Amino acid sequence: LFTDALRRTGFLAMVWGPHVSDLVFDIEDLERFATTGSPMDVTLKSKSMLLGFSGQGRAEKGLKLAGQATAEAADIGGLLRWLGMSVQTLDRAGAAAFQSGLETNGLAMTFGSLTGDIGGTSLKGKITLSAGADRPKLSGDLNVSALSLWGPKTVTSLLAQPWSEEPIKVEDVAAVD
Repeated sequence: LFTDALRRTGFLAMVWGPHVSDLVFDIEDLERFATTGSPMDVTLKSKSMLLGFSGQGRAEKGLKLAGQATAEAADIGGLLRWLGMSVQTLDRAGAAAFQSGLETNGLAMTFGSLTGDIGGTSLKGKITLSAGADRPKLSGDLNVSALSLWGPKTVTSLLAQPWSEEPIKVEDVAAVD
């Protein structure tokens, strides 16, 4: 860890889930980061996965970020497990790489100008994840090159995956192209 009166740069090796991971960060101005905001870079990586952020960060009244985010993984199912999540239908989806703009506002994260690839399926668009209610809300507008369920599950069983005991109301889906 390197620090002086205004700058903090660090490297931390840690175990995140079953993986040894490295956290590397650089905050240009700690005083500005605490109040009005400061340029910053943060990278969390393991042997076959990487999450990165480069942009502006501010800690006053909750963490606020605005900049570019990157995620790369040799296996999307492994990336989700590394983050503490699991979606069975994505276990065999293959490699993934994403880049997007990232903005946070309270408990909402927006990935704008999102481009990426999951197992040969390219996508682009915008996704917002809000975590301020009883359960997270994921909304977005994505264009994909092909729709693949990455396994033998039907659409109905995929949509019924548990966030709660209630099934997702399919009639609320505006369109599938």
